[in-house]
Amino acid sequence: MGYILEELDKISDPGAKREEAIKLLKVFDSTERWEVPRGIWNPKYDWPKPEEIDQRLREDEGFFSALEQIFGADKPGVFSKIYSRFRRNSEQMRKLSGLDSNERVRLPHHEFFPFFEGFNDAVQNRIRRGWKGDIDLEEITFTPEVIGKGGYGVLYAAHNPGGQRFALKLFYETHQLPRIVSVEGGYLGDVGRTLRNLVGHAPVIAEFPGFVTPRFISSGWGALMHITDFFDGDNLWKLLERDGSLNKDREIAGRVLSRYAGALDYLHNNGLLFIDHSPGNILVGEHDVKVCDYDFVSSRQELEDGCLAEKVCTRNYMTRERLLRETPTMLGDLEGFAMVIHHILSGKPLLDVEDYKKESQERELAKLNTRKYSTPSTIPRNLGRVMRDVLSYPRDDSIRAGDFRRAIKIDYGI
Repeated sequence: MGYILEELDKISDPGAKREEAIKLLKVFDSTERWEVPRGIWNPKYDWPKPEEIDQRLREDEGFFSALEQIFGADKPGVFSKIYSRFRRNSEQMRKLSGLDSNERVRLPHHEFFPFFEGFNDAVQNRIRRGWKGDIDLEEITFTPEVIGKGGYGVLYAAHNPGGQRFALKLFYETHQLPRIVSVEGGYLGDVGRTLRNLVGHAPVIAEFPGFVTPRFISSGWGALMHITDFFDGDNLWKLLERDGSLNKDREIAGRVLSRYAGALDYLHNNGLLFIDHSPGNILVGEHDVKVCDYDFVSSRQELEDGCLAEKVCTRNYMTRERLLRETPTMLGDLEGFAMVIHHILSGKPLLDVEDYKKESQERELAKLNTRKYSTPSTIPRNLGRVMRDVLSYPRDDSIRAGDFRRAIKIDYGI
């Protein structure tokens, strides 16, 4: 900011000085030009002392005071915009100074404003290596508007000049990445390896119309993120919370089950497992259904080599492999899918995560490899028969995703 004042000191005419000030502020506020450097601190490792922050903020307040003298009462919009951001960032910087480093890195992205760096700039600056679809990432504007949250990250709204909408997923803890981060160990290492695996599978995922189209997947450097098309639909969790089950709307139930089974069949035919089954993976639109959360799609080899996908699950849908802490299999993938179907059509999960005694009993049944699944009356006959073959132990290892698709087609006419 000292650069701007130095340039303005060279101009004596008030009108010309005002015009040059507006021009320089627009450059300062630009996401594409960097004549004016902007500071940024790492919230965990480089955080300055409170007195250093106060000194910096006092100096920068002097910059705005000098500009106010130039503009007088008729302040241009760009000045008001930048000054507003400065005041917001100042409050946030002082707030963050009162936290320890562990508390700082746990803050959601939209609550942490890098010093004089807007949310869009922060994301654009951290798009590094990865898989990229047919899209110009530099034209996308990323906003701090939260459109969804999951167990591993937060979804933010984005758009391009043509009005096309996107969803940005930033994995938790990535706001500590003002520099290229090392992802060699612990949680960040697991997420980085998961994304590198997903980069390899992105061309396969992008070819299937039942998935929300991927546009960019980080290879684990820069920020841990991926970008997809935005799909305007309700998360299936919300529909279940509202209606209890999908039995009241047979047409929607058929579309959801057909799409999910089709995605699973497609992945299995390409040697991939879906892994993390949940109603939260499904978006239901007015005319279409999409599978939206494929972060942990993995090959059998990747799972055997060890990766985050090998460890994760939604506890309501713990398969025999999950209960026994064994490597996931395609048969287990079908069991997880069947458990989601049970929830969708019966109105409650097969495994109650709040009942730890029940979970222990299920683990014992998994060890003994003996369990009898009783099909609820709300589940159609053909689909119930296939579900019983993978939810009863021992499971029928001849069952494939195509068997689910055929049963759904017969029962729902889809």
